[in-house]
Amino acid sequence: MSNLYSNIPPLTVSNDQETILEAFRSSIAESDRLEVAVGYVTSKSLEELASLVEKYHVSEVVLVCGMYRDGIPSDVKDKIVKIQQNWEKTGTGNIYLVDGITYHGKIYTFWKNNKVFQSIVGSANLSALAPNQGSGSQQYEFAVTIDDEEQNKQISEFIHRLLDETCVLANEIDKFPVIEKVSHTGRGKVPASSMISDDESKLTESTLEKCNQSLTDKVLKIEIKAPKLADLEQGKRTLMGSNINVCYANSNKRPRSWYEAQLNISKNIKDFPRKIPFFIVTEEGNVFLAETKSQGNKQLSVSGSDLILGKWLKGRLVRSKLIKPINSRDELISDGKRLVPKGAITQELLEQANMRYLILRKTKLKKEGTVIDSNGHSVLANLDVWVASFEA
Repeated sequence: MSNLYSNIPPLTVSNDQETILEAFRSSIAESDRLEVAVGYVTSKSLEELASLVEKYHVSEVVLVCGMYRDGIPSDVKDKIVKIQQNWEKTGTGNIYLVDGITYHGKIYTFWKNNKVFQSIVGSANLSALAPNQGSGSQQYEFAVTIDDEEQNKQISEFIHRLLDETCVLANEIDKFPVIEKVSHTGRGKVPASSMISDDESKLTESTLEKCNQSLTDKVLKIEIKAPKLADLEQGKRTLMGSNINVCYANSNKRPRSWYEAQLNISKNIKDFPRKIPFFIVTEEGNVFLAETKSQGNKQLSVSGSDLILGKWLKGRLVRSKLIKPINSRDELISDGKRLVPKGAITQELLEQANMRYLILRKTKLKKEGTVIDSNGHSVLANLDVWVASFEA
């Protein structure tokens, strides 16, 4: 076992220390097979990986990307599709996306003659292969090499279990929502050190880590209302008032998508930011612009869309394989009386997914966004940033 470091001032490496990037390059040069399971990737690191695989004639590659079930950046999606198509054409390997859980580990295994001869385990995502040298906010990473045969066997077995039980092939990438980064103009009045920058809004783990390091004591607990399964099975029309099931409401204007959802904020939650938009950073690092609308500013809107809100909330249930989308309202209501809960979100489902409550934690950070002033004009303002999580 040996230690691996980043090379970022002031913690630069000494002559007897090896960087994570150096260790990866030296190990892949000796490999005929590579298996990687990380949380995040970048388009540049995917390019670098593909280049190294070609340079060293690695014949088999498995890459698992673990943190995108609730949203994937468009540039990362495009790069994954391109590389997957090329690897399929050449028979080189496959890229997989974790769909059943959010996987945050970082594991690299290097093979020769059907045997793992070394692994790298640590904090480094694939972005370590293509560090942004011009960025002043580089993350420092630390890792170790594993040379023990039994440990390497266990690590390999874990990657294969991850593949078998939670992953889908990148060919199914269209089932994952695409979330564009939130733009930032840099004209805010708040000091840069207290703001989420443009680079840190790109669905990377650094966004969430920075937010978690800046939490205040203000915490809001919002119930996600849903009917009980027993009430549905008894034919009670209890979907009324359950806005996560708003897709089943009567509508003469247009058919609703099953993913559409709304979330009402109880008037008893006194400190909720009802009149000024704010940003929500999710557990996966996705950034949404949020605001309240409807009478009394009681309804939470995410990026101005019930569909986006629903894909965030209900998408977690789908990707956890607790429910399947049901687009036909007739499959819920039979003969106008009995409720058949095939597609309805129930209290039991939310509890099983640890989602009975949405938890919002305010941070000390600000991010620039657009608001409407008293004259109806769009103006830039430094908006609060809240971190979202869920509880049973």
